[in-house]
Amino acid sequence: MQKITLTILSVFLFSFQYEKSNRGVFEYEQIETRNKGEKSHIMLFNLNINDQYSTYTQVYKNEMDEKYAQDNGEGVSNMIVVKPKKNEMKIIYNDFVNSEMYFKDIVAYDKVYVKEIKIKMDWKLSEEKRAYGSKICKKATTFFRGRKYTAWYSPEIKTKVGPWKFINTPGLIFEIYDTDYVLNIRLNKLNTKKYSNINSWENEKNKKVIGMTKYISLRKKSEDIILERLNSKLPKGSKPFIKNKEQQDIEIL
Repeated sequence: MQKITLTILSVFLFSFQYEKSNRGVFEYEQIETRNKGEKSHIMLFNLNINDQYSTYTQVYKNEMDEKYAQDNGEGVSNMIVVKPKKNEMKIIYNDFVNSEMYFKDIVAYDKVYVKEIKIKMDWKLSEEKRAYGSKICKKATTFFRGRKYTAWYSPEIKTKVGPWKFINTPGLIFEIYDTDYVLNIRLNKLNTKKYSNINSWENEKNKKVIGMTKYISLRKKSEDIILERLNSKLPKGSKPFIKNKEQQDIEIL
């Protein structure tokens, strides 16, 4: 059996801010399966990287793409493409100059703007390889907010900014997923010759930023708020919606 050499890369969020990175636009599909046995939700995102910041912005999807309606070998694809309102698209913003991260989310039907804590990620690197098209990617694993994630990254594309909140891999992430596939993010398209100076975060108006403690509190209450609103609209005598105790959350331990 071939021996695989492992190393530990222990770094702090934003430690990459003065390192030279590839600029570009990278298109991802983000698949979330919050409740066991239910359909997975697909959200499409663009990761835009320039010298001063990066944005990971949800893409508006008007209709279901043929790709997601195809038979997956086990019957019709068990996925739903999320179609948010244009003013409700999620954003994650990395400010390299001021060493800060912010994000926009929708919690119980309301937009919230949050300042992220400074995350520490320890990546365990492996020489194990996997091909993604013409690119050969290497494997790295980490624990983040109670979940173990496996990433496949390309050392050829020098950037330590990845999809969602993942940072500091030694190259661009082509795919990342946790052990239970609650979250699975895949690269669809990359363009290192093009990037945008349009800052989707700065274009958000009247932002009132909250901290992570308040955000987590709101998320924990959000299902009760949604259920209350749904049940209030049910015809008299209908069976009420109840809380799913097995719901999994990628933001909360």
